[in-house]
Amino acid sequence: MNRNNRGLPIVALFLLACSGCTIPTVENPLVAPADAKPLPSLHGVYRSTDCPDNLVNYAHIGPAGDGYPASFLRIVVVSQPKDQTALGFSSYIGFVEPIGKHHVLHIPWSKTEVPDEQRTNWNQNWEDDQVAGYMVMRLSVAPDDVEMSDLNDDFVEQQIAAKKIDGRVTRKAGERDDAEPGNKTITITADTDDLRKFFTRHIDGELFNESRWKFTRVK
Repeated sequence: MNRNNRGLPIVALFLLACSGCTIPTVENPLVAPADAKPLPSLHGVYRSTDCPDNLVNYAHIGPAGDGYPASFLRIVVVSQPKDQTALGFSSYIGFVEPIGKHHVLHIPWSKTEVPDEQRTNWNQNWEDDQVAGYMVMRLSVAPDDVEMSDLNDDFVEQQIAAKKIDGRVTRKAGERDDAEPGNKTITITADTDDLRKFFTRHIDGELFNESRWKFTRVK
């Protein structure tokens, strides 16, 4: 995977749509959204500790509010380059499910066709039947910081090819198997039971990349 995206603004983390890499997604969650449990220890304000020197990023995490299941989080991202006065704001909703010593963050996107940069925004009330799938991150939550890791595209693609997990790899028309990352999509289509077994088996192995983003609690 191309690692040149480490310095991107925090918004790219939650969009999981960084330039130059393929981020696998899942069609089904590890737990039904209505059955997910709240994680109050994650609520707070965090500052990213691995951004470029000229960029300040904060993530505000708390309950999603009315219209969503009780477990849902709302993540509000505030980004400001130090040499500019304009602030960037983005809002996302999601929920977590514990697997082993970690939590897996699910960020859903709607079936409604919208521009790629808006796919994870969900500004209406929650509707299960409008979910197209989920982007997922592994969270390692400590009292004073959170580390986040994205799915390992190479490992997931290999597991799909070996029929270890149901899924599909779709390449843009005319692209070769060795085409540049970003020219294909990788989707795990396994049902919730099989997905949970797969994640449980590999959560501490190659399924996720090494922690690529770290956030320190400021409040």
